[in-house]
Amino acid sequence: MSSIIQALQTNHLLWRATDAEHSGEHQLSSGYALLDAKLDGGWPDKGVIELQSSRLGIGEVRLLLPALKAMAHHETHSQRLYLWVNPPGRLNGQALSAADIPLSQTLIARDLTQEQAFWVAEQSLRSGCCCAVILWCDELSPSQAKRLQLAAKEGSSLNVVLRPPSAISQSLPVSMRMRLNSDEYGLKVDITKRVGGYPVMPFALDMTQTWPQLTQKRKVTQLAKVKAFKAKGER
Repeated sequence: MSSIIQALQTNHLLWRATDAEHSGEHQLSSGYALLDAKLDGGWPDKGVIELQSSRLGIGEVRLLLPALKAMAHHETHSQRLYLWVNPPGRLNGQALSAADIPLSQTLIARDLTQEQAFWVAEQSLRSGCCCAVILWCDELSPSQAKRLQLAAKEGSSLNVVLRPPSAISQSLPVSMRMRLNSDEYGLKVDITKRVGGYPVMPFALDMTQTWPQLTQKRKVTQLAKVKAFKAKGER
């Protein structure tokens, strides 16, 4: 075997098709059966996941909560921290608690510059103190993404980077990349990259079984529209 190829394999920079047989050995269930099936098991348990949302607040955090909950009950993660870096709004403590995310192990770093947010995320991942670091950022260079990926691997941590639509065209060295759009029953998901996996056609992820309030809100909205229509017709 070529010494160059051997060096690439040693540093995990070369993927072979035969590696796909073992792709589920270190994965974390997403909590959604369809998504797990599309990902051949679930999220990677370490590394960087890039989520590109069409707009803020369409369910990107809701998508992550079941996996974060699973971490809290896993023996290797149960005492580790959850770090939220530069969330665009105030996190709802009651919602996190209801999702079984331990608030005593939850840290929030707010109002940081892009440079500060990146530094905090990188150091926290590398320290091994965090099982998950969720980072919101507008700008992230390929070299920064690679540093986050290496830090996450070194600290056996999962880093989720949430980015705006303007970042979609930029390719970054991450473990997984998804584009998210809103859907009346959950999210429309387009998996544009996953290391060690094959391409997946875009699909709709129904989240109402895990989050039944989505269906309840939809019924209330429909009922309100019907009442408004009837009231208009009676005038």
